[in-house]
Amino acid sequence: MQKNIQFETHNDLYYLNQLHRRTYHQDMQPRQLLQNKIISQQSSCLYKPLSHWINATRLSLHKVDQFQDPRQIEEIFHHSIVIFIALENYKYAREICYSQIQTFTHWSNKTKNTDLLKYVFKPWMQLIQINRLEGNLYDACEKLKTLNINDDAEIMIGENKLLTYALHQALHNDPILYNEIYKLSVVEKIHLYLASQRYSELITYTNHLNDMQYFIQEAQVVAYANMGKMKETFRVLKHSVCQNITKNPALLLRELELQLALGFNRLESSTLDFLYQLFMSPDYFTHPVPMILHLAWIMQKTGMSKKAIELAHFCHELTIQSGDEVLKAECLVMLFDWSDSESKKKIEDLMIIHYFNTRYVVARKKMIYCFKDLKFVETQHHDDATLLFEDLLAFNI
Repeated sequence: MQKNIQFETHNDLYYLNQLHRRTYHQDMQPRQLLQNKIISQQSSCLYKPLSHWINATRLSLHKVDQFQDPRQIEEIFHHSIVIFIALENYKYAREICYSQIQTFTHWSNKTKNTDLLKYVFKPWMQLIQINRLEGNLYDACEKLKTLNINDDAEIMIGENKLLTYALHQALHNDPILYNEIYKLSVVEKIHLYLASQRYSELITYTNHLNDMQYFIQEAQVVAYANMGKMKETFRVLKHSVCQNITKNPALLLRELELQLALGFNRLESSTLDFLYQLFMSPDYFTHPVPMILHLAWIMQKTGMSKKAIELAHFCHELTIQSGDEVLKAECLVMLFDWSDSESKKKIEDLMIIHYFNTRYVVARKKMIYCFKDLKFVETQHHDDATLLFEDLLAFNI
């Protein structure tokens, strides 16, 4: 266990002030210097075991008091959509989205309660996510265009002006949900810009945003770097000196990643050690596992294999405690790639067990990509997801 260490503002600035001494003198030809993902984003979903989640959702649906608690019904639909996205059954996930929209629109008409219309926004956001995951970026962007929650003059869903006004009004009457949908739309739009490599549009869009500071700054760093605009990249990174790095060290991690991509063979060990101690300190563990794994990946690339493996083991233990099966697979893949032959046998055994047990398609894909023998592992057959889908389609208000 690492000994307790104290992180203070002047310590943050000591490490970040090194940015002042690094200059990128000229722009470069556009190429992917940084990975098109955001590591500072904390996932809102814990990828817990699907079988238990499916059964719990079906039980909730059978017990629901459909005339009393619309929030409970909305939650059941939401969880079901997330489950089918995890199973990569996008057809069923899409049908449930439209079923939820139809259910709450019908309920609103039946009871003359326009407030119920606010529950159509989350499934609309999930339809956008499904299009993006399928690689259908055009339809995802088109759906996002119809979701303009800041402009009542825009057509949001459909061409009925009265319905559009009622939808806006219902959402604005719930400030908490409004804020949630707004943030989801910002995040999804940035993911779409990154996925389609529309970096200039991302920069134009984010320059007008004042909140979600860490997320926005990291997205801008990725966009500027991959456009080859080194001066602008450095400007955003340098701006982070004014921030408390112990709260969100993502920009420092992306700066180290950029150095690797530019061919800096020797990164400053003091910075890497600082981040290693920060992440391993029990007093300051507030950072998402993907961020810690990103540091492990950088350390492995720079020859600090021992500490990289320690970080991956640390993250693996955290995923066991949290029950997150997708991140657990990611940790096992890293350990499989980095371990020596003696340790690799233990990792292989863990991967076989996890591959057999998990139903998350993305987790299984990650593991079988690096450990080909997993194709011989028996696959379990389940009917519970189909039963959940049928229960939802049969659900009536």
